[in-house]
Parts: sequence; C-alpha cells; structure tokens
Amino acid sequence: MLNEHDASTHPDRPQGGFGSPAEICGIHPLNATAVVAVDFMCFGGELTSGFLLAIVSILVAAMLVVPCTLVQRYAYKDGWLLAFGKAMVLGVLTAIPTALPSALTIAWGVSGAVGLAHRRARERAAAAFPSAPSDDSNTIDMPN
Repeated sequence: MLNEHDASTHPDRPQGGFGSPAEICGIHPLNATAVVAVDFMCFGGELTSGFLLAIVSILVAAMLVVPCTLVQRYAYKDGWLLAFGKAMVLGVLTAIPTALPSALTIAWGVSGAVGLAHRRARERAAAAFPSAPSDDSNTIDMPN
C-alpha cells in the first residue's frame, strides 16, 4: 500500500530539495514523441471520416494514460500523483480532435529534455565532488 511519502517522491530523487522548473514541469521526451505520433495518426483518421472517429481518438487517449504514467514515474522519476496528472493532461491533449495541441506537447517535451539534462549534470557534479555541500544547505556555520 502506498503511504503519503511514496506518493509524493521517487526514491531516486533527492529528498528535501526541488529541481529546476523544467525538471519539475517537463515530461519525458519519449512520452512527448509517442503522444505526438498518436495524435497525428488519430487526427488523420478523424479528418478523413469527418470527425466521426473522434470517439476512437478519445479511447486511444484514455489508453495512453497508463503507459505515460509509467514512463513519467520510472524514466523521469516523478512521484505517482505527479506522473498520473501529467499523463492525464497528455491524454486530454491527445483527445482534442485537432493537431494544434501537439505544439504544446512538443514544447512540454523539450522542457522535459532540458530537465533531464539538468538532473544528469547535477548527478555528475555530485559524483565528481562527493564532499561538496548539497544544494539544500542554506545554513552558515559560525564560530561562537
């Protein structure tokens, strides 16, 4: 059973600190690529059928929520609730029967790629300098 701690953080993410805005708000580039591809495939079918296949697009978007949640959780290291929320937004954007929301998804994926690069750079710096103070240390030791 998930407790409150498990639902909000991932064990691989540092505790007590927040990442960059791109790291927090971004989506994994794999999710962005898959959702844009599915959106274009569904939009092509909707366009040729006179938007009669829009219900199929909604069902496909609903089925995308589970794999998008898993990718966000395990590849992007989001907490369960944040991963599910991002996957739901991706599902809603995919269900809209136009290709316009794909531009937002692409921008969101670029933000996620920047967040991944920032996280990897921070992890490399922490590995290279293990004795360096952590980012969440805001105290100064002063002699008495």
